[in-house]
Amino acid sequence: MNDRNRLVVPFALGLLVSSLGSACSSSTPGGQSSNGDGGASNGDGGASSGDSGRSTQADSGASGVGGSEVDGDSDGGTTNADPSAVVVTQAFSDGAYSGGVAAFIDEHYSVDPRQCTSSTSGPCKISNCSAVSDSADVLSDSAGTITLTGGKIPAQTLSFADGSYMGTSLKVQLFAPGDIFKVSAAGGTFPAFSGMSAAAPGPVTITSPAPVGNVLGGPVYPVSLSSALTFAWSGGTAGASTDFTVVNDAGDLITCSFDSGASTGTIPASVVAQFSSGSTSFPVTLVSGTRSSVTLPNGVVLIVQSTTGILWYSTQ
Repeated sequence: MNDRNRLVVPFALGLLVSSLGSACSSSTPGGQSSNGDGGASNGDGGASSGDSGRSTQADSGASGVGGSEVDGDSDGGTTNADPSAVVVTQAFSDGAYSGGVAAFIDEHYSVDPRQCTSSTSGPCKISNCSAVSDSADVLSDSAGTITLTGGKIPAQTLSFADGSYMGTSLKVQLFAPGDIFKVSAAGGTFPAFSGMSAAAPGPVTITSPAPVGNVLGGPVYPVSLSSALTFAWSGGTAGASTDFTVVNDAGDLITCSFDSGASTGTIPASVVAQFSSGSTSFPVTLVSGTRSSVTLPNGVVLIVQSTTGILWYSTQ
């Protein structure tokens, strides 16, 4: 995923991409065609990505029950994303918790962001910023020091430096389902804000379709590029959103969001047709997680998300 797509990756799944480490650095475990760099990752489920602590992110993607349109362009066309969010991410893998906290305040390109395109199809949003110049910088505003409290962790303080907020990375359990977080920002070039999160969601377990293999510790799910794709899961949280995201060979970010409490969701055949091909030996990354979100004053979205883990799909 190149830097030109930073502003069209859903906030929640942007952190999810970072938390999955190698899952987004290449679209296949064998290092076949890469969908982009995906940003440097600390590989342990932390929030930071690269030296700025910034993960790939932008608007909050297709709005599910827990979704929230930040860029104001849910009807498709060009997008002028100027997202602001505080994101708490938790992963559980190999018997251990990890995660992190990150903030993205009024991020925008140094060139005309309307070179990005966005469209919707049912529960899915398809975004692409490939027309944005490679020299475009991602700029951020400062809301002053941001403090987050709650869950099972000590207070987290995020400081603004060198044009972005530095995320924190933790190797502990950050929250249990139902936990609440509080956030406050002192204010700067971006106004002060404060508020409370929705109840933290629990992780979901995909129950259908049945996997056809396992790569790097993650299940490989069968996909037909000519048919709709239905997932079913257990452990969904009412009021939250369960999301599935892929990046295709054209650089499109495809995110489909569903009511987590419904325990099922179908990606339309017209959207699946835009997925890239992959095999059981060289599958394609499928990013998934469950998030709750609340829009605070000044348009800041407070997101708490629980990752599903490394997933893949095969079209053969």
